[in-house]
Amino acid sequence: MTVDLAGLSRADFEAHVGSEFVASRPDGGSLVLTLGEVRPLGQAAPGRRDGFALELRGPTRPVLDQGTHDLTHTALGRLTIFLVPVGRDERGIAYEAVFN
Repeated sequence: MTVDLAGLSRADFEAHVGSEFVASRPDGGSLVLTLGEVRPLGQAAPGRRDGFALELRGPTRPVLDQGTHDLTHTALGRLTIFLVPVGRDERGIAYEAVFN
C-alpha cells in the first residue's frame, strides 16, 4: 500500500537523512537512492504544511528520468514521488523532490 504523501511532514523525512530508498525502475530493476538533505522552502498559508524539498543521491548509472517513481523505505513504506535529476558530480546523480 502506498503512503499518502499529504500526511508526511518535513520532520518525517528529516528523521531518515542518510537512509536508503529503493526506486523501482521501468525495466523491472531497482536503484538505491540515499536521502542526503531535507530543505525547508518557506512558510505555507495557515492550515497548509510548510514546503520542503528532498535531495536524494543515486549512482551515475542508470539515471532515473524526470517523473513519478515508486520508492520503498524500510520505515516510511512505499511512496510515489515525482523526482527530477538536478545534478551530477563525483558522488553520483542528485535528484530533487518538492513538497508544497
